[in-house]
Amino acid sequence: MTYSASDFMDDVLRCLCETGAMPVDQVGTDAGAQADASISAITGLAARASGANFLSEVLSGIESLGALRETFGTHAVDYVVYLADAVATGGAIDLPLHQHAFAAFIDGLPGGARWRQHMRLTTGIRGEHDGHGVDACSGGHPTGCAGR
Repeated sequence: MTYSASDFMDDVLRCLCETGAMPVDQVGTDAGAQADASISAITGLAARASGANFLSEVLSGIESLGALRETFGTHAVDYVVYLADAVATGGAIDLPLHQHAFAAFIDGLPGGARWRQHMRLTTGIRGEHDGHGVDACSGGHPTGCAGR
């Protein structure tokens, strides 16, 4: 017996459901809806993997979290966590302008240009930033922005 496209789709759906990437109630019986739900689950997994890759690069680029705080200030770990979430969700954070050294550290990571798309330096004055933002959100402290 040959392996059919239907067998393949069943295996993909089963794998996505068993790993928790897609709730079983999203499966349905319509092939188009199944494909859409599968693609959404797979791209969601890829985004979360990007967030994990960012964290891995940060941890490889520093001696310790304490050293990160000592070098870039007490909120540096906060910035890393918010930025990892922004990478994983496709959002962005606003970073205070005085954190330009932290931004330079991020830029210097192997994926720095990629991570920088999720961060912008801001004066804290609504609407003023350095032009690197990916959405219309602004603020002075690292603010998670997911299209808000």
